[in-house]
Amino acid sequence: MSANKQVNILLVDDEPANLLALEAVLDDLGEHLVRAGSGEEALAKAADTDFAAILLDVRMPTMSGFEAARRMRAMDRCRNTPIIFVTAYDMADLQVEEAYALGAVDFLAKPLVPAVLKAKLSFFVELFVSKAALRMERAVDLRERLRAEADLQASEERYRTVFNSMDEGFCIIEMLFNDAGRPVDYRFIETNRAFVDHTGLVDAVGRTVRELLPAHESHWFETYGAVVSTGRAVRFVNEAKGLGRWYDVHASRIGGAETRQVAVLFNDITPRKRAEDELRRLASELAEADRNKSEFLATLGHELRNPLAPLRNGLHVIRLAHDDPAAVAKALDIMERQFGRLVLLVDDLLDIARISSGKLELKKQRVELKSVLASAVETSQPLIEAGRHELRLLLPDEPIELDADPARLAQVIVNLLSNAAKYTPEGGCIQVRAQRDGGEVSISVADDGIGIAADWLPRLFEIFSQADRDTERRQGGLGIGLSLVRRLVELHGGTVAAASPGLGEGSTFTVRLPLAPLEPPHDEGESELVCQAVRANS
Repeated sequence: MSANKQVNILLVDDEPANLLALEAVLDDLGEHLVRAGSGEEALAKAADTDFAAILLDVRMPTMSGFEAARRMRAMDRCRNTPIIFVTAYDMADLQVEEAYALGAVDFLAKPLVPAVLKAKLSFFVELFVSKAALRMERAVDLRERLRAEADLQASEERYRTVFNSMDEGFCIIEMLFNDAGRPVDYRFIETNRAFVDHTGLVDAVGRTVRELLPAHESHWFETYGAVVSTGRAVRFVNEAKGLGRWYDVHASRIGGAETRQVAVLFNDITPRKRAEDELRRLASELAEADRNKSEFLATLGHELRNPLAPLRNGLHVIRLAHDDPAAVAKALDIMERQFGRLVLLVDDLLDIARISSGKLELKKQRVELKSVLASAVETSQPLIEAGRHELRLLLPDEPIELDADPARLAQVIVNLLSNAAKYTPEGGCIQVRAQRDGGEVSISVADDGIGIAADWLPRLFEIFSQADRDTERRQGGLGIGLSLVRRLVELHGGTVAAASPGLGEGSTFTVRLPLAPLEPPHDEGESELVCQAVRANS
């Protein structure tokens, strides 16, 4: 194709204004722009003329762009002509797949970006010119061949300019097959400047991808191998784990199958993919939090109703039987217990709110662990005795000192003991063990109760999460106790973990807290000198 002969580009749109706009944008290319106002007219022109590219509107009244493309592909003249679909509306995934199945090389959405449109069409014009020059080379004498080579060199220079000005990564690869005909590797024949930006691979030309990425996934070879063997272009999104990136890729064969070459146009979409994954994760977490909150509010109503009903009944009994001291005493006893439950419930809710808002302050002091455990056991004793449980305490002989808020630390142990008592069948065993472990103390509360399913262990300490809501309601409680435990332990600089062999196999909760730093040794010699000095002056 000589420099004074224009290349044909077919513009197909049923709106004259759109055709006029396309002609205005593409006029700088200096090529022959052919109009078609319908799919039928486009087919007629495509049957008589060779086009470097076809810009085809998707939605037209009498024949859609898809149908026009399908019929064009049935023509020998248009079998390999690049088709770029243009649409003014969002396409469904199935429609996009259908378009690429018809051999589309790209999909552009209106309004079109002139620079992008011209760059893409320039690429296909130069490719058309190069192919035409190669065909002409075989049909001319030596003088014409030399002239064609000069034209081809100029075309190659223009092509190289467009090739390296593209923002998308682009490469030409040669597929490598084993003796069984399976694609096992590919060699980089050519890359553009954006290739390095999109892959991070430097000096790739002449090397195989296995050299650069030994663990490159086999699905890349299989996909490109299928492009070589079938000649069908593909568009797909996939991950290259060795590069830690996701790509949107269009691949098409160059020439016949004997060349084994594939042109690959691609974009690094890793930031977009990560943003989409993060949005999906956040949406899932929000949905789960909303479900848990709804369940929590329902349980809260249930738990508030439980003590309020006996309180109301007690008032009714006192009003009716005020002259019966025994009945009044019994009603007051019930009301006192239920009022205590209500106070504990509200206290837990307030503690969670204070911790969440950062308003809970610990009153730390030097405390001995045994005194904290004794206070917690005393508080939990009525619940343990009500379940007829055996309580075993395994504590070291030497004192263990902590810098902690004794009331809050005792609250942690009380919560763990109360859970163990509630979820252990009558007559079970509860064991509390404390021991030094380096610069920490490990406090474990173990039971032989109903246990915890493995899939619930990671979520056990989350707010609004309950491993067994039915059991929780039968035993009483909102399912916020363990969340409170974790937050109080973390405020003390420690950690808490749960373990269970499974349902019916009991459970163990382990709290680890830092030991108090050692106090500096007392210097007796210096004290004696001070005492002597005092006596001398007196």
